[in-house]
Amino acid sequence: MLSGGFSTEAVNEVKHIPDTRLVAMTKKETNGLSIWRLGDCTTDLIDECEKIENANHISKSATLDCSSDQVVFGSRLNDICLVDTSTNKVTGHSQNFLADDCLNKLFLLDDHVLLACCQKNCKVWRLDLREGLHKGECLYSRETTSTAITDQTCSYWTYDIEKSAGCISESSGVLSLGPGGNVVKVDLRNAKKSAFLVKLAGMTSCDSHEEECYGMLKTSPTHKDVVSVSGLDHSIHVYSFNNMVDGSVIQSHFTHDGHMACSNQSKTVTVTAHIWHPWQPDLILSSGSDGSLHAWQREGT
Repeated sequence: MLSGGFSTEAVNEVKHIPDTRLVAMTKKETNGLSIWRLGDCTTDLIDECEKIENANHISKSATLDCSSDQVVFGSRLNDICLVDTSTNKVTGHSQNFLADDCLNKLFLLDDHVLLACCQKNCKVWRLDLREGLHKGECLYSRETTSTAITDQTCSYWTYDIEKSAGCISESSGVLSLGPGGNVVKVDLRNAKKSAFLVKLAGMTSCDSHEEECYGMLKTSPTHKDVVSVSGLDHSIHVYSFNNMVDGSVIQSHFTHDGHMACSNQSKTVTVTAHIWHPWQPDLILSSGSDGSLHAWQREGT
């Protein structure tokens, strides 16, 4: 997002803080977090009510996650900040990790456990919030595993996490989309032994560091083992990972190509983002580089 209707700066990520009228936001090329208050029935204004700086000034374009009690944000493994939402004060800061990897996503599993997912090598770390973010365990890495499918471990990986009834827990699986349409699924309960990698048929490598590329994987909040993928071509594809084994090549069972088909522009239209509706089954919202916004469902649902 180049800008929000409430922000004059480029927006990197926005998330609602549960049970409040507040949203947390990180901006591109900055190292801080902004808290904004949404208007109510008496006003439509969105006001910035708090700015929280990251002590590590090399942090850029941080990712974030929220619960009703806390917000975590950061762009590298050694600059993750933990914020208490009741006071808006930083209560923890990660440090002293030998592998200071760039982050793609952060996931709060509960009040005590944070997952930090890295851009390279498909690394997934578990951090203990009770230890002030000073201790962590690398649950999985493509550096230390082998598979029937060859992949470029140095390339960019992006993540989402399975949800049960819309909630994340220790039993959730982490899915990661990597180069060439490779997808890794990791069971958090036994990460090193349970992981498998599948290949999405027809998908090619995407350099996610280019401005025009928006590789994205999203898990369905209502159907286990169903995911959607965009950014590897000009469509959104829906896949089922049910009963998949390591090395499988899977076909999409539904493709939405409406952004390109409905555009009156002469240039190629890319999918900039997509997301599943949190409780209406099979409803997906997606946006295109031409400014289009679509709401659609899989055929037969």
